Amino acid sequence: MEKLFRYPAILVGVLVGILACRQEIHPLTPPKESPISTDCPGKPIEKNIIGTWHFKTFNRENKVRTGTVSFDAQKNIADPDSLFENRLDVGGVVTAKTYNTAATVPIPTDTNVYFAVYQLTKAGSATSYYNTVLNECNRIRLEFGNSNGEIGFELTRK
Repeated sequence: MEKLFRYPAILVGVLVGILACRQEIHPLTPPKESPISTDCPGKPIEKNIIGTWHFKTFNRENKVRTGTVSFDAQKNIADPDSLFENRLDVGGVVTAKTYNTAATVPIPTDTNVYFAVYQLTKAGSATSYYNTVLNECNRIRLEFGNSNGEIGFELTRK
């Protein structure tokens, strides 16, 4: 008779042990806005730049300007908040602004590729060259020529 009660007692002991050690697992919910976008990995700047962006400038004097700028597929710039100057000291009022994502400078020893902005006036034109420091889906950072990160602007997708 003693053997008859021993096996159910062991079985009950095992079941109680299993129930006492039970853990509840709750899966984590992902954030509503993922900080990393996967819809355009490795998108070249000539395609990524097209669209409307918020800009924020940076310079040596810490004078920050913000606004909106647009780049189209025909390489035109719509610049209502004057990221790029609307008037040049030489030439006067800027009548058109265009860009090139793969420009070279007219110096034979410099073979780097730059982001160039061309400003046309009635008297001529001016060109500004920027290094592409960052090209992410929703963020682009461009720094002016040899400014060592002190002059330029950052674009965030609107």
